[in-house]
Amino acid sequence: MKINLTKPIIFMLLHIATFGLYSTWWIYKNWRFFNEKDNLTINPALKTLLSIFYLIPLLTRIKKYSKAKNKAKTFSPFLLYLGFFATLFLIYLPDYYWMLSIFSFTFLIHPLNSLNFAIKNDKNYNTEEKLNPGKILIIIIGFVLWVVLFFSIITESRQSNQTIFEIKIPANEILGNKLFLGQ
Repeated sequence: MKINLTKPIIFMLLHIATFGLYSTWWIYKNWRFFNEKDNLTINPALKTLLSIFYLIPLLTRIKKYSKAKNKAKTFSPFLLYLGFFATLFLIYLPDYYWMLSIFSFTFLIHPLNSLNFAIKNDKNYNTEEKLNPGKILIIIIGFVLWVVLFFSIITESRQSNQTIFEIKIPANEILGNKLFLGQ
């Protein structure tokens, strides 16, 4: 069976370009892979939609599969799960700080590398790491959308005479209610 693996840099670009949606597709693809590989009777789409409950089992499967193929470095599925969802919840931060949630992909890089290693070392699969035209198009469109987003943020901040990441902390909170006059 031929499998097209995703390189970590491509995974990162796709995740950012799709505003994080590619991670959902990646989770689905991996559930589908394990469904076929292990002859499971699971619904990959349902497990993906309920990732808040099923991401740890997926990461555990990836860890066991890569360990079986002699992958020395290991990871904690629970800690990666916590980091992934904690980062996703950054979307609820105030304006512009929500963009930090885009870095949730960092918690899936290690499982991605482990799965790629395991599949490459499994004699049942032929692997390739090819960037297909669809992924290239997604990256281009996504980054055009990011540019539009940044220009709209800059335009909005200029119209309201604010800085983009303005932090408003009263001086008396910083100085402990004392005036900074040497008193």
